[in-house]
Amino acid sequence: MLKHFMQKCPVNYTLVRPAVCIDPRVLAGYPEKAQEKMKKSLKVLDFLLKKCVRTLLPRRVISDNGTQFVSAVMQQMCYLLKIHQSFIPVYHLQANPVERKNHDLKQRLAILVEDQHDSWCEKLPYIRFAMNTAKYSSTGQTAAFLTFGRELHTVDKVQNDLRSVILKDTFVSKFVAEAKEVAEMQQDLRKECGDRKRQKASNNYFPGDRVFVTTHHLSNAAKGHTTKFIPKRNGPYIILTQKSPTSYVITNPGNPNEPVGTYHTSALKVYKQDESVTLVHPLRKRGRPRKTYTSGSSTKTVW
Repeated sequence: MLKHFMQKCPVNYTLVRPAVCIDPRVLAGYPEKAQEKMKKSLKVLDFLLKKCVRTLLPRRVISDNGTQFVSAVMQQMCYLLKIHQSFIPVYHLQANPVERKNHDLKQRLAILVEDQHDSWCEKLPYIRFAMNTAKYSSTGQTAAFLTFGRELHTVDKVQNDLRSVILKDTFVSKFVAEAKEVAEMQQDLRKECGDRKRQKASNNYFPGDRVFVTTHHLSNAAKGHTTKFIPKRNGPYIILTQKSPTSYVITNPGNPNEPVGTYHTSALKVYKQDESVTLVHPLRKRGRPRKTYTSGSSTKTVW
């Protein structure tokens, strides 16, 4: 999962959200962090290759729909390294699991920096080590153990003989199965607690249904447009497929075979007006179309 902060920190630094690469077989959540802006595809590639390959090459990368992730360069890199690239629903950051890591990171930074806010970059390595060696309630194990198959040596264990680590059987497969079981139990528990104050989704959409979509347009003084007067919803759009229990892929009625994007159910509403109404501000598909490579085609070097 790759995501950048929208918030700038002192001393001309930009705090970058932890880039967490997760192997589908291991619920590790081992974070990697950078202390620079990552708003361009080449910087994302450089970070992914230099930082994440040091521990493991991800099989899957989950990110938002930013231009640095949907660009042709990023798609070509994922194709060459055989990395499956997944995007969260548009304008629904709750679907990005890295948000939890960002929450934990900001809390610990706020405690350590105190009144010296420009010293956050000096505290980052200590926080990273603490997060990787702490047991998480969602898995019952530390991120370092699920990633490397053994625990990292902390300050209070430096006096122990390293041979104890070599002689001790880790039984990684056993702990991975236990971690998955604990994770499923914690997910059910958190879902039950979260659903107590939430209403069940009133609408279940099916392929072919016509819906309104919530708009997110920006004001444009040159064109004389303001967000206050632009319709809050636009439609009709057609449900193409259901991607998850709460997200749907929509398409434009003018081109029903071309998906526009994936939207959360909270951004959709049943369309009940005259079918002759046309789209006010048609949605555009983000990014470039994915490139297809044949056996005889040549690939260019992207780094």
